[in-house]
Amino acid sequence: MTTSASASLFRWSALSNPQRFEAYNRWSFYSFLAAVPLLSLAQLAGPTPWTDAQGLTYLGVMMAHTVVCLVVASRSFDHILGRMPLPRRMLVGLAGTVSAGLVVIAAVYPGVGRAEDPRALLYAVLILLVSALLAVCPLIKAPYVAIGSGLTALVAATFAAMAGALNYIPVAGFVGLALSLSMALSMRIAVWMVLVMWDLDRRREVDARLAVAEERLRFSRDLHDVFGRTLSTVAVKSELAAALTERGDSRGIEEMEQVRSLAEDALKEVREVVQGYRAADLPTEMAGARAILTASGIEVRVAGEHLHLPAGAQRALAWVVREGVTNVVRHSRATECTLELSERDEGYLLQITNDGVAATGAPMTARPAGGSGLRGLTERLGALGGTLQIPPAPPEHFVLCAWVPGHAEVPRPAHGTSDHPSHPTESP
Repeated sequence: MTTSASASLFRWSALSNPQRFEAYNRWSFYSFLAAVPLLSLAQLAGPTPWTDAQGLTYLGVMMAHTVVCLVVASRSFDHILGRMPLPRRMLVGLAGTVSAGLVVIAAVYPGVGRAEDPRALLYAVLILLVSALLAVCPLIKAPYVAIGSGLTALVAATFAAMAGALNYIPVAGFVGLALSLSMALSMRIAVWMVLVMWDLDRRREVDARLAVAEERLRFSRDLHDVFGRTLSTVAVKSELAAALTERGDSRGIEEMEQVRSLAEDALKEVREVVQGYRAADLPTEMAGARAILTASGIEVRVAGEHLHLPAGAQRALAWVVREGVTNVVRHSRATECTLELSERDEGYLLQITNDGVAATGAPMTARPAGGSGLRGLTERLGALGGTLQIPPAPPEHFVLCAWVPGHAEVPRPAHGTSDHPSHPTESP
């Protein structure tokens, strides 16, 4: 079994939903195979024609067969997920343990010459063959699973005939077919569900990247539409001014004055575009937060959307929503997130709660000073008389509380500055 699969049980809370789903199905798969030695031991404890030496040989072969089945099953899982090449050598080893098991069984039951308990023979054959089919079922499609189940039924019926249990031939065939087909198809469906889960997770990541790319394209298009024509005019007038100056024409000075005026107008237009792009609006940010959290597979609950806030309080809390939700998506393993807006102490309180833990597996309980993004929000809210706090929370939960007074007014940025936080987003 792979290291990641073995370690997954010991770091369950740090796994994403697709990883948990894969780990659950993997270990369910392994548990069926790990039961083979116990079933073999129970087989020997019943009324069988085995001698002590034969029983020990059979048990040893079945234990080796179980180990090979577990390794084949693990590597088969990794192969269909694109993490490992086809385990050809282990498949050869599995064929060897199956052959050895059938030889040991054939050396005992048919050699007895009678069939006092043909059910014991049927159990021994089915334990060996069904476990082998389960180990390789992630690699084979449903039609081949059916073929493998048919071969299992045929071998079981053949052994019943070799032991002289003619009345048990139909039973051996039917039980072998039904048992192997049902279990192998169940495992195959579980493998398919794991693949679907990982495909959905990759689709969410692609959707998020496409959303970012689309927003960048929109911003670049706005800049081009606003600034491109002006720059082209500046270039033409600059060439004209240079040509006039070379000829000593005084109109070159007038052209350069127009170039300067165009440059100032262009700078003003760019600032307006950037300001509009970076302006924070609370209803818009709430709607965007709901969309990005849902796209990331996080269940969202929003309360207090109906409140009408003054413009200053709206803009301040909009930055908190943008920063807080970004941290939830980028730096947590959250499955639920709640955004609550309420009136509190002649102001407005925004509380963002999620059940995620940091990517390192440690609970997200760092203070605001620990992250540049939250530090920037603390400074921004502090300038308005507001506060940003991270109160105590239940284990594996993170709560971010922002309060601003109702009369808060966000100052307009000066020329050459931006309303965007000066620090990049970081994990709390």
